[in-house]
Amino acid sequence: MFAGIPGIARRRTLAVLTLWLSGALAPAMALSPVDQPIDAMQALEDLRPKNLAWTSPEMRDFMQLWFNVGDLDEAPCAPADAKLSPITTVCEYKSGNQTDNAKPPRLLLGIVGKDPNTARVVSVVSERALRETSWKCRPSQPGTFVCTPVGGDSAEDERLFTQWDKWLPRTESEWFAWHATDPEMRYIQSTLASGGAMPADIPRLLAWKNWQGVAMNTVRLERLVMIGQLCRVLDQADADTIVRTASAQLNQSRFALADQDRRRAKEWLKALRMGATQSARLSDVTDEASCQRFAAPYGTLAKLLTWTDKPQEASPGVRASPWTLP
Repeated sequence: MFAGIPGIARRRTLAVLTLWLSGALAPAMALSPVDQPIDAMQALEDLRPKNLAWTSPEMRDFMQLWFNVGDLDEAPCAPADAKLSPITTVCEYKSGNQTDNAKPPRLLLGIVGKDPNTARVVSVVSERALRETSWKCRPSQPGTFVCTPVGGDSAEDERLFTQWDKWLPRTESEWFAWHATDPEMRYIQSTLASGGAMPADIPRLLAWKNWQGVAMNTVRLERLVMIGQLCRVLDQADADTIVRTASAQLNQSRFALADQDRRRAKEWLKALRMGATQSARLSDVTDEASCQRFAAPYGTLAKLLTWTDKPQEASPGVRASPWTLP
């Protein structure tokens, strides 16, 4: 690689390269494999109370690594239930392989302050007690612990524990119901049910949830169009009309989004499409038997074609409504 470089120049080049590599690798080598946190809870245990401010480098690194979050309003962080005040934001961490919705997320972070300059983590709900040198933990609902930083105000700690304890689901059925809605929707429902003054962020979040619903319907239609073409029961002209009509609805709902939500909408839609058309297998629904079911009278294909200008029947003699979701 360096054969054509004179001796002195080569040594200088190697020295510069060595310094560059040492600087580039330093962050990665700061923790040995033995010391590297294996999950978000272990990483959180390494933070001290002074590092729990949102602006601290340690907290920013923690949020970016384990939550992929840079701002307080990014999923999986969302406005907190009104019952958790003064907590303003809750972040929900789930391990990548957690599929049992009867259990809580592995970690809930309670954050006070909407301004990044003053926001800080004030409490944590986890599936186990965190390290005693940094956290004071008490058992709450089955399988959960509420923890507060060591050195905090005892009266505030007691208040936070009581609020979490009342807010967390108490039974398996409540956990299922709790997981049926995402954090943003739970915040909207909580605020509307409280009967208090409407926070300024509610209209923005309602527009975002509406766009998410339209986006999911749009991607579902795109997937069904693809299936219909693979099954050779949907011609290109009808496919183009369906996709164009669905896309027009999506674009119309996008106009109502705030600028900050338009930015995340693009990535959200991209991930949704990848899951529906790439991660999910199409071969399982395009075999001969599946295609026959798809094209059966008054079934999926007929509902899909209501997104064209061609009249369809929902049942014999009954006309299907336009834009029926299959």
